[in-house]
Amino acid sequence: MEIFGGYSYTNNEVILQNERSDLHGVNINAAYNFNEYFGVVFDFAGHFGDESVMNPSATSPNFLDIGVDNYTYMGGPRYTYRKLGRFTPFAHALFGVQNTRWIGASETNFAYAVGGGLDININKHFAVRPVQAEFLGVNFDDSVDFGNTTNFRYSSGIVFKF
Repeated sequence: MEIFGGYSYTNNEVILQNERSDLHGVNINAAYNFNEYFGVVFDFAGHFGDESVMNPSATSPNFLDIGVDNYTYMGGPRYTYRKLGRFTPFAHALFGVQNTRWIGASETNFAYAVGGGLDININKHFAVRPVQAEFLGVNFDDSVDFGNTTNFRYSSGIVFKF
């Protein structure tokens, strides 16, 4: 079993218009390894920040900064290659939901992440993860006409191994 926790960044597609914003937060995941190579991982991330959106009630174009919180809850298979001594690369595919909150509203939609990372083993119980990078997609409900978003997510932190 491995527990990871650390800083996370996402370059997020603005939910109300076709622009991008930077959101910062945390990523925590727990992986159970069935054998030396294959396991399952459960992942939680929270990203927070402001998105600048066009004010629809203004007579001339101006922008409002709104606070946005994104929470992802995902899980899926992970492949880990453990034959490189101190270095342990991995790849995973995660599936679940993202809950997006802004201006008193909230919406939960299907989310997925495909990517991987690298752990640098300090000893048999502790590692540093300098990079975990993923393509993060969210399929918003058509009832609010947000469509789909495509995002990049980067995380780094520490790993505890049991």
